[in-house]
Amino acid sequence: MGITIHYSGKLKETANLSNLIEEARDIAEIYQWKYTQFPIANPDDSKKQDPVTGICFSPLNCEPVWLCFLPDGNLCNPVLLSMTDVSGALENKSDFPPEVIGCFTKTQYAGEDIHKLIVHLLKYLSAKYFESFEVFDEGYFWETGDEELLKKTFELYRQHLDSLAEAISHIPKSSEENFEAYFQKLMKHIRKNKGI
Repeated sequence: MGITIHYSGKLKETANLSNLIEEARDIAEIYQWKYTQFPIANPDDSKKQDPVTGICFSPLNCEPVWLCFLPDGNLCNPVLLSMTDVSGALENKSDFPPEVIGCFTKTQYAGEDIHKLIVHLLKYLSAKYFESFEVFDEGYFWETGDEELLKKTFELYRQHLDSLAEAISHIPKSSEENFEAYFQKLMKHIRKNKGI
C-alpha cells in the first residue's frame, strides 16, 4: 500500500542504450543515490550472459527505479524476471511473458519531491529513448502536472496508512481468526473511527 508509479515501454531501435544508462547514472550520482548497472551484452562473448541490460537507482526511502531492458528492448524488473522462467523466450528469441514486462516504483515514503523528480526523469527519458511508453501514476502527477493534487494524494495515503497502523497497534489478531476476518475487523474499526 502506498503511492506507486507503474511504467512500461520499449526502446526505439535507434536508441543508444549506453547514453541512457550514462544519463541515469549521472542523475543518480548528482543526487547521491545508490545505483546498480547491468552490463550491455557483448555478442562476441561466449560466456552465458544475463538477459538484462540497464541501470537501477534508489532515491532515499524509495523503491528502486528500474531502467533495465530485455533483449527485445522492453523495460523489465530483473527481480520479477528472476522469478519467472523465460528460458524459452531467450532461446527462441520469442516474446517474453507479459508478467516480466514493465516496472513499478513505490514513492510513498520518499515524498512528493522525489515522486515529481522521478516523473520528470521518466518524461525526459521516454521522449528521448522510447518508441512507446505508458505510465499509471497513483499520484496523478504524470497525467496532470498538478503539484497540489499530488500533495493532497500523498496526504490522503498517509492518513490511510496511519489509520491502519493505529488499528493494528490497538487491535490484536486472535489465534482463532484468519487474516481475512482480522482485516475485516480492522476495517470496521477504521470506518467507525472515521464516521463512515
